[in-house]
Amino acid sequence: MRPLGQIHDSFIIAAGRDGLWIIDQHVAHERILFEQVLAARSRGAVVTQRLLIPAVIGLTLGIGLGLISALVRELGATQRRLAQAEEARSRR
Repeated sequence: MRPLGQIHDSFIIAAGRDGLWIIDQHVAHERILFEQVLAARSRGAVVTQRLLIPAVIGLTLGIGLGLISALVRELGATQRRLAQAEEARSRR
């Protein structure tokens, strides 16, 4: 593929064997970031960040805490029982 130019600082025009390509730079950048996250996840090296304001999610026991715990760990979050969280909050 051979770049030909740029339009409106947003699109790259390129010529390839199969024709003319118009590439949205912002979408291409999002795709690169997505691919990096997938690669990091497959290596088990996902970078995480805590929420500024934690989200409280109410669960019933019937949902399957084992499955939820595994999902929470995979997403890189931490979990505490609500009673423990309330207790820690009241100590502040």
